[in-house]
Amino acid sequence: PASLVNLGLATTLNLKFTSVGPYSYTLTGGYSGTTRSADTTISVIPRGNTVYQIVSVTNGCGKGLPGNPATATVNVRIPTVTTSA
Repeated sequence: PASLVNLGLATTLNLKFTSVGPYSYTLTGGYSGTTRSADTTISVIPRGNTVYQIVSVTNGCGKGLPGNPATATVNVRIPTVTTSA
């Protein structure tokens, strides 16, 4: 299921790794980082409906394969203004 967030607000993505850390990861949208925790939560601020995908993941053993699914969908509520006559 997709996550729903208001425009301009942050939401979180949960990343789960296997094997031994530390882990380095790169997601679409320019998000990347390193963590020692196999369960990691990162914060993103989408500018519109976005599908985040894991581009790469590595640890001390080398490059790993993204899981299945390796995507997260975030839908953004965009405010509307209604005026009357």
